[in-house]
Amino acid sequence: MKLPYILLPLFLCMAMLAAGCAEEIPSGDSGSPMQEDGTAVDPDDNSSGAVMDSNHVAEATPYPIKTNPTLRPGASATPARTAQHEYPVVLHEKLNNTPSFSKAWTIEVPYPPMIVEAEVIPEIESRKVLVTHGSKEKWETVTRPSANSRLSITIRDEDGNIVKEDGFGGLYSSVKEKKVKILSPGTYLLDLRGGHVEVDLTVKVGNTVEE
Repeated sequence: MKLPYILLPLFLCMAMLAAGCAEEIPSGDSGSPMQEDGTAVDPDDNSSGAVMDSNHVAEATPYPIKTNPTLRPGASATPARTAQHEYPVVLHEKLNNTPSFSKAWTIEVPYPPMIVEAEVIPEIESRKVLVTHGSKEKWETVTRPSANSRLSITIRDEDGNIVKEDGFGGLYSSVKEKKVKILSPGTYLLDLRGGHVEVDLTVKVGNTVEE
């Protein structure tokens, strides 16, 4: 019965060989990724393919995204509100004092222009003249604006300087519809002086409103 004593050394040799060939296999749960050669990858190593050249690139705040509202079928976008210019009447007066008048107003112009309109009705003179038609003579009535009809429109700034002047008769033309524009904001003195005329005066001042 020597067989058990012969097999015992054989089993011991096999156990020693098995222990020498075995090595610890790293666990996949250790948290460190492995390269193909079995070494762990340093998480701080930037050799993973991402590139950012600091000479040309810098991190920045993302640009806010703007979205257009979705319109319901049949709906349309509300048009943008635009500034519209109106010229409301700030003064309207009829002047017919005879034989002469003089009147003035202070007018604030926050939004130009200021538009001064004056319709002039001059005093009319009439006289009889003898008109010859062939061999016949006939007396006819001829009318014309009176040489005494005068109107002056003077606009001054806050310092008393004359900004604009116009009028009727005398140094001015015989055009009966007068229109004077002031294109700068400010406070103005409107001065009207006349004689032997009627005047329908209208003053408008610019006003900006949103539509």
